[in-house]
Amino acid sequence: MKHQTITVLLLLSSFTALFAQQEIFLDNTPKEKIKLNNLKGFEFSGTVINNNNDIFYPYGIDILYQFNYFQELRLFSSVGLLLKGGMTMNRRLMLKGEVNDNRDKYTQLLENSLFNSTYGEAHIVVEPRWYFSYFYRYKTGKASLNSGWYIGIPVELNSNLTCYISFSTNPTLGFRQAITKSLFIEGGLGVVPIFGRNWSTLAPNASLKLAYCL
Repeated sequence: MKHQTITVLLLLSSFTALFAQQEIFLDNTPKEKIKLNNLKGFEFSGTVINNNNDIFYPYGIDILYQFNYFQELRLFSSVGLLLKGGMTMNRRLMLKGEVNDNRDKYTQLLENSLFNSTYGEAHIVVEPRWYFSYFYRYKTGKASLNSGWYIGIPVELNSNLTCYISFSTNPTLGFRQAITKSLFIEGGLGVVPIFGRNWSTLAPNASLKLAYCL
């Protein structure tokens, strides 16, 4: 019985030493060996924008639904470049409006119809990203699919495929979490700078994305 007890204790100490060595290895991994993964796949996202730039109807929101193909390329250890393109369906809603008797009925009807409309656009997005928590999450085994906190500056080109083309940027603070080996969810908060002829404003927004990696 004494020999069996000693054998069990030796085995437990061996396993403990093995796990301790593995943890030390992870903690001492050099930063130059910790790098983002290159990813590609499809994503579906929804974004709500506080569209407060309308002169006559300042209490509105835009709801955007996007379906994209994306590629995420590693530029540096924790900096990537996200490239994506796809289609956007934009639903513009008026939450509150004031009727101005100084404008004719046709102008008011036109503004209402434009403000409460649904339209589609094609878009291309180029977004540099810094995953500032990537090193820590990698060492703790939580960096699958580049999961973690990030700061991104997407630059977007939109077109309705006829004559309308627009550019926009949306500095974003976000978080990505892997669900499986191929699926992740991502949420972000950002602001869109909007400039008019004699005015400018910031439109805050919130987004939620679900992506599948090929």
